[in-house]
Amino acid sequence: MATSIHGNQTMNETDEVLAVAGRRATAMMAADVEGVALLLDERCVYTHSSGLTDTKESYIAALRKQAYIYHAVETVAVEHAVIIGHLVILNSVMRVSMTVKATGTSVDRKIKVTEMWVRDQEGPGWKLLISHSTNLA
Repeated sequence: MATSIHGNQTMNETDEVLAVAGRRATAMMAADVEGVALLLDERCVYTHSSGLTDTKESYIAALRKQAYIYHAVETVAVEHAVIIGHLVILNSVMRVSMTVKATGTSVDRKIKVTEMWVRDQEGPGWKLLISHSTNLA
């Protein structure tokens, strides 16, 4: 059965996922590649706001090469969350500031992000299964 939340309402699973998402953002800004890797499901599909899509393996390889240097990753608002069994789906607005090594350009974007988090059956916690983002005007 699916449960939806809006606004300031909270559910335990959503709070847990938001805490893990915060740890992932902190690890990204600290260039803690292993810390990020621990929070991604093996089946992770990560679609950037540029349209580039990574698997867990290719995203972690890019982080190791410092292809993306994150300066700020901030969740501005969680607009919608849906809980279905061992899945939490978040629809959020985020601000991301980073440098793309390949082009040397600094990027400061406000993006809409849909993420699907799955409860890790091997141990406690949540892992990112799918992330898809798009730029906001």
